[in-house]
Amino acid sequence: MPLLNLLSVKYVIQPTVHGAQPWELHLWEYPDQFELLYDDGNYQIFHNKYALPRFYVTTFQQFGSNSQEVIDSVLRNPLSLTFTTNFPSANYNVAPIILLQAAKINSYTPTKIELAVESTTAGWLYASETWYPGWQAQIDGRDTSIQRANLTFRAIPISPGTHIVTMTYQPLSFIVGILTTAATALLILIFHRKIYVS
Repeated sequence: MPLLNLLSVKYVIQPTVHGAQPWELHLWEYPDQFELLYDDGNYQIFHNKYALPRFYVTTFQQFGSNSQEVIDSVLRNPLSLTFTTNFPSANYNVAPIILLQAAKINSYTPTKIELAVESTTAGWLYASETWYPGWQAQIDGRDTSIQRANLTFRAIPISPGTHIVTMTYQPLSFIVGILTTAATALLILIFHRKIYVS
């Protein structure tokens, strides 16, 4: 169940099943990974012991020429961050080793995430969060890029040391809306002032 690990799914709740439905997750077939915590005859709760942290630093990167190759790569090795082949990898020097270091969540809201990150080498801060235009990132107050990794998640290049990483949702439509509102308010103020002066 590599996708459940990649998605940081720690617990799975599902109806008690006996393999009758095609949508069922046959978690009982993986006793080393899924520990049955509860079963009342109607519902079961499993603990996924292999779930990855929601945010972590890794140094293992791979590349795929299309979406299917990226998916195949992720399924083979969930610890690897897979990018498309048009990704400017030459701009990011990452050690060719697998390193996994969890990041600490300082604060989390729907539009802003702050993380405390400590890494012994250059790598990628992986976020099990959906990549979407409008998300901006800063490391120690300085702007940095958010790359699209594993087809639909976020990755931020990180340097060795201790850092505070902030991700903020600032879509262009929101900024345009603020500017439009401000311009409209200004025009209304000028218009009313002209009427008052007249």
